[in-house]
Parts: sequence; C-alpha cells; structure tokens
Amino acid sequence: YLTNNASMHRYIEVLTGAAFDEATGQSIIAATGNPLKYIYSGLVVNPYIGVIRHGAFFATCREKGLSYDTQTCQGVAFHLVDVLLKGCIGAVCIANSFSSAVTSLLGVQQLLQAELPREAETAADSNYAHFVAAVKQLCSLK
Repeated sequence: YLTNNASMHRYIEVLTGAAFDEATGQSIIAATGNPLKYIYSGLVVNPYIGVIRHGAFFATCREKGLSYDTQTCQGVAFHLVDVLLKGCIGAVCIANSFSSAVTSLLGVQQLLQAELPREAETAADSNYAHFVAAVKQLCSLK
C-alpha cells in the first residue's frame, strides 16, 4: 500500500506523464522534457470546508489561474476523492520553478481564507492553521 504522499506523487506522474529517469535521479515530464517540480499541500482538514459552495470556489480558482493546464503540464490540481463534504481538500501545484509552485499554493490558501469563516482558523478538528503557517514558511524561502 502507498501512503497519501506516495500515492499523490504517483498521481502527479500519471497526470503529467512524468517518469523517473535513473540517470538524473528526477522525474521528467515526457511532453516537455522538463523535470517534475511540485508542492503538495497534503490534506487540509477543517469542518468548515464542507460548507464552501464548491461550484463557486472552483470557478474562482479558474478565474485566478489556479487550474491545471494539460498542454503545459502545469498548474493546480486538487485532491478531492470524497473529501470536500467531509471537510478536507488538498492541492498540488505543478510548475517550472519552486517559486511559481509556492505562488500557486499561496493563491489556493488565500482563496480558502476568503471562503472560510474566521472561526475556521481555530476549529478544534483542523490542521488549517498549520497549512497557513507552512505556506507562510514556504513563501519566505522563495
């Protein structure tokens, strides 16, 4: 069995058509020849995620460029396997640089922040505050 992170890596390889290249030690995207670079949020858990109007949320994501482009094999893909109504969401940001991937993850975090009520930040059964802190830390590295 694969862990959540290992299965997400495999999902990303399937999504992008990437394959591991033993010579370079990297996964290479077949369509572009570029190394696979991504950041995965993990599953962000918060009971208020289940009340987000999903259609409007994903429409806003598309408007803000937070969607996956099959031609460039870059963008944001969401981890949504039966989790939204259970208060979970994950995002993987695939880009040509670490900085671009972090910028996309920040965009996802800001969109979630705008959709969630203020009390979501301190919800007991949540790792949302840790997600926000991790994004902030990543932004300081780019």
